[in-house]
Amino acid sequence: MYPDQIITGSSHGNNFVRGWFEGTAYLAYATGATVSILSSGSLKVLQVLACDNEEPHGETDLKVEEKVSCLAWSHEGGRLAVSLGNKVIIYVAENNSTQQTQTQTNAQPQSSQSTPVWSRLCVIKSDFQVLSLAWLHTHF
Repeated sequence: MYPDQIITGSSHGNNFVRGWFEGTAYLAYATGATVSILSSGSLKVLQVLACDNEEPHGETDLKVEEKVSCLAWSHEGGRLAVSLGNKVIIYVAENNSTQQTQTQTNAQPQSSQSTPVWSRLCVIKSDFQVLSLAWLHTHF
């Protein structure tokens, strides 16, 4: 079974967002405490972000029943904001030039373009539950 054949779960609410990274469109949607990132053209699952994993330095105080409440994708740089309970988790896209590609069963030629990988940049804690997110797009 190939990773793009895995069904990651159905979305809850209206947690679908579209974003761009280096001229390519991507889709993200939330299901439970995870976010799935898909290729916009083929809808292949590229990555599943487990938002309830332990934070850097072993800090964790997320409740088991918490779900992703909203998503916001920045128009620049492939940044994705995810709210989970009273936290906002920021993910950033990076090119993965060392990624190994799998041979497809229909023997289509592999693309030379590398697939980005999203990694956790930071976690912002709030005193209250975060129910809405938006990026401020200004140029100074």
